[in-house]
Amino acid sequence: MLDGKHAISTGSTKVGSLIGDHTKTSIGTLFNTGSYVGAMTIIMATGKPLPKSIPSFAWYVEGMVTKGFGRGKLYETAAMAMSRRGCQWTEAEQAMWDAIFDMTAPIRNEAIKKSRRAMMMK
Repeated sequence: MLDGKHAISTGSTKVGSLIGDHTKTSIGTLFNTGSYVGAMTIIMATGKPLPKSIPSFAWYVEGMVTKGFGRGKLYETAAMAMSRRGCQWTEAEQAMWDAIFDMTAPIRNEAIKKSRRAMMMK
């Protein structure tokens, strides 16, 4: 479910979680089987299984999807992690991630709005 709504057949009987590049999780994160977590996502464990889908460039904190501190901080962290592995963050790399950010905006914004509505109901 790359968009959180439509299942994609893998042709496999069993599939683990799909976790995007540069995604960070806290200790104790519990993934559901077949979960999809987008790229550049930050997950802070709640002690409960995560939803099946968390969009790219989102922060999942206390059961809510938020925009966090923005993509600049995510890029800084990714560049630091890459440098520890002998890789360099380039302009081409940034352009690619900027395009992915734009492509995933509708799904992410919908998830953030849904979380805000749920918070207002409490």
